[in-house]
Amino acid sequence: MRAALILVALGGCSLPAATPNARCSTDLDCGSLRCVADLTLGVSYCSNGCITDADCPTHQSCRGGVDQGTSNAAETSVCIDRVRSCEPSETCNGLDDDCDGVIDGPSCTLKARCLDDAPCGAFVCQAPDNQPDTLCAPALLASADDFEACTSNSDCRNGDCATGSCSPFCRADLPGSCPSGFACARSIGRDAAPAHNQCQPRCSLDSDCEADRDCVWRPVYQGADEHVLVCAKPGPNRLPLGAVCPDNTPEGDDACASGLCYERRCTRPCTSVGIDCPDVPGSRCVRRQLYYGPREFEMLVCAES
Repeated sequence: MRAALILVALGGCSLPAATPNARCSTDLDCGSLRCVADLTLGVSYCSNGCITDADCPTHQSCRGGVDQGTSNAAETSVCIDRVRSCEPSETCNGLDDDCDGVIDGPSCTLKARCLDDAPCGAFVCQAPDNQPDTLCAPALLASADDFEACTSNSDCRNGDCATGSCSPFCRADLPGSCPSGFACARSIGRDAAPAHNQCQPRCSLDSDCEADRDCVWRPVYQGADEHVLVCAKPGPNRLPLGAVCPDNTPEGDDACASGLCYERRCTRPCTSVGIDCPDVPGSRCVRRQLYYGPREFEMLVCAES
């Protein structure tokens, strides 16, 4: 058995370690666990290896460290104590916010109106059915990681498979809220779910997307009339291509599975001016301007020429 330490550091306020795990000097003190030298908190304690935060207790997060037991000081990941300042009161987020040794409390209320996981502590932002707003709530026991394909809401830690992948919620006003190649756009799924954005792959055509997803036109929730093309499952219980729809407004777009209502028909984007669009009868690919409030988008869409 190795007799080494894993060195980790996380910027923040130095607080007494919240972990109940035993103190240690080397791995020999920890049985099947690892000895973590937490440079931020100034203590060493026994902890688990991990891949994601879901592998750790709620008072810890998965962070990289340097394994001093290898000749090249290799990087590894372990569960370390979350570092935070002590708040004057407790928030219902799976953390001991006021540092009194008690996580949450009998009277705590779930935080509402989250846009992403940032304000949720050890919880995740979710959009439960028949609720007026999103909520910070304990993560589900998920079978799929973020950005992996899913078939039902229960596959995902945030209970949301509307896009076809377990996608984290995101904020439109936060650069870098989604990985490269993804856009922060409204998730169009269950009608009963409160409005929210999820990270979704960018696209230009259906061929850019997985077989079970289409390239759809989506608004950005709280995004100042921003719109974007993303790969997602077509909106359920909505009109097919070519069907009559209200008009080119967010409400009209929402009536179409493709997310785009133009000239009172559900339509889609296209690539080359003049080519036929057989799935939108009587239309060809044309260049048009779409208007949403003060925003103007120039696009190639299937429409009457």
